[in-house]
Amino acid sequence: MPDYFKYVLKGIDFIENNIKNEINISDIASEVGFSRFHFIRIFKVISNDTIFEYIRKRRLTSAAIDLIETNLNILDIAFKYVYNSQEAFTRVFQNYYGLTPKKYRTLGVHLSNLYKPRITEEDLKFKNESAKLQYKIIERKEFYVIGMKYTGRNSKKEVPKLFNEFVSNMHKIDGNIIYDGLYSLDICDNSEEFTCLVGVEISNIYNLPEGMDIKKVKGNKYAIFDLPNNIEDIPFTINNIYYGLVKQKEIIPINNYVFEFYDKNFEPNGRNGRANLYIPIE
Repeated sequence: MPDYFKYVLKGIDFIENNIKNEINISDIASEVGFSRFHFIRIFKVISNDTIFEYIRKRRLTSAAIDLIETNLNILDIAFKYVYNSQEAFTRVFQNYYGLTPKKYRTLGVHLSNLYKPRITEEDLKFKNESAKLQYKIIERKEFYVIGMKYTGRNSKKEVPKLFNEFVSNMHKIDGNIIYDGLYSLDICDNSEEFTCLVGVEISNIYNLPEGMDIKKVKGNKYAIFDLPNNIEDIPFTINNIYYGLVKQKEIIPINNYVFEFYDKNFEPNGRNGRANLYIPIE
C-alpha cells in the first residue's frame, strides 16, 4: 500500500471517530503528520472528495440511517451530527436527498444509492490503480424503455434521485414490463448537458403515465463493460473506460447514446448484483 494511502486512511479514521464532533481540518492534518495545506490536496487527489465533502456526505449518510433505524427526534439527530439547528439540518438534508428529514422518515426506505460509504483501502486502490480494459461484445435486437427523464449535468445527484423517483412510480405503468433490472439511457447531442431516461424494458404499453417517456433503442452491436456497486465510483469508471478506448483501436463507438443496466439484484454501495455499461460500436 503506497504511503500516501496510509496517510489518507489515517485521516479517515480520525474523521470517523469524530463524526459527531466539530472537526477542524488542522487537527486531522496534525494527526496524520502533514501540513494542512498539503493534506487537503493529497486527500482530494487520492479520494476524489474534498475533506469537507467527505465529512458532509458521511454525516448526512449517518443521519439518514438514524432517521430510518432509530426513534431519535429530528432535532436530536441534527445536533448529533453537528448542525446548530433543525432548520439548517433540514435545508442541507433536503438539498442532498431531495426530501426533508420528516418525509424521509415517513418514506421508511433507505435511498442507499445516495449514501456515502466509509472509504476503505480497497476503495483507494480502485480509484488510483489503472485497470485493464476488459469487455465482451454482443448483438442485441431493438427494445423499448419506458421511464422518467432528466436533462442537465447531474451536478446535484439528479440521476440517482431520478432512479428513486422512478422506482416509487413504476406501479403506474399500464403495460407488459420485462423487469430484469433498471436501465439508464444517456443521450447527448453536441452539448455539455445530456438527457437521461431511467426506466425498464417494456414489450407493450396501453397508457403512457403522466411524467413518463418511452424510447426505442435500436438493434446494434455493443461492447459491455462491468461497473462497480459503489455509486460514486461509476462516473470515474466510465471515464476510465473511455480513456482506455482512446488508447486502443479494436472497437469504435458509434451513435450518440450509451446505456447502463443494473440487474434486479443490484445493491447500491453493497456487494450483490451486477451493473454494466453498454456502448454501441461499429
